[in-house]
Amino acid sequence: YVSLDKITGFTVPPGNVSALADAMQWMAEHEEEREKMGEQARKRMKEEYRMETMLARVAELYRAL
Repeated sequence: YVSLDKITGFTVPPGNVSALADAMQWMAEHEEEREKMGEQARKRMKEEYRMETMLARVAELYRAL
């Protein structure tokens, strides 16, 4: 997953409306934790999904074939 459950956001099962509503309610009620998750998500995106990292991963995948 792109989101790390309870670190950069919440991962809920597809189609589970109740779990999604619970996660959204928690986010609405916990500003400090929500902001921390957002900071962690931004950091993860910059580190894990930058162009150089993704190109290296694709190149490694092709070499493994």
